[in-house]
Amino acid sequence: MRAQSMLLPIALTALVGGVGCVSSYAGDYGYDRPIYGSAYDYGDYQHVYNAGLGVYTVVGYPNVYFHDGWYWRHYHGHWQRCARPYGGTWSHIAPHYVPRRLHSHYGGHHGNRGHHDRVDRRHDRRDWRHDRQDRRHEARHDRRDARRDHRDEHREARHERRDHRQEARHERRDHRQDVRHERRDERRDDRHARQEDRRHDRHERAVSRRDHHDQRRDVKHERREVRHERRDHRQDVRQDRRDQRHEVRHERRDARREHRADHRAQKHERREERKQQRHEGLAGPVH
Repeated sequence: MRAQSMLLPIALTALVGGVGCVSSYAGDYGYDRPIYGSAYDYGDYQHVYNAGLGVYTVVGYPNVYFHDGWYWRHYHGHWQRCARPYGGTWSHIAPHYVPRRLHSHYGGHHGNRGHHDRVDRRHDRRDWRHDRQDRRHEARHDRRDARRDHRDEHREARHERRDHRQEARHERRDHRQDVRHERRDERRDDRHARQEDRRHDRHERAVSRRDHHDQRRDVKHERREVRHERRDHRQDVRQDRRDQRHEVRHERRDARREHRADHRAQKHERREERKQQRHEGLAGPVH
């Protein structure tokens, strides 16, 4: 856990201060692989265990060791470690972090002890600051994660409340829709019932009107027959009167004709008598 907590400050130190260096090796420097210890592959590298040092040596990278997920090396009197031996960033590390037997193996090569102690103390202070920064960073991340969790919980709760409100609204809407449908069905049934009643009433009124019409037609027919009989009777009476008047006129006309004929005959007789009298007067005695 301590080694993992040192990863972020070491990387930050290497990026900010540029205290590390990149080490890359081409070839095996004259040997293939160690002939002692057990070997295994970690990532893209070959590792062989060194029982005397208690660490793994890296095939193809002299003086580079692997332990506890880190690659270690002693560079210009200082200890450095990196996440990968090729292309990685080597960062200074305090000696007390170095594996004990590996540190003892390089114990005679520290040079000026006081200078290295000051460097180590400076590195220790820097590591302490990095640890504090890491703890603060972790605390900030924890608080951020807590805030995110709180926001997520609050969002989930809000979403649940929203879903609950939506479900409640949907239920109320469905209930209102069901009530509207029931009322619509009731109104439709009532309307159909009223339509049936009106249709029945119209049929009854139509039948009644038809019966009344038949009755009135019969009455009219009877009245018409009576009127026709009366008319025929009046026509007969008028015809009789007409015939009677015609006979009377004919009789009167014949009487007038006879009277005129008699009067004419009398006039003619009187005229003849006067003619005769005049002739007799003209033929009297001569003196």
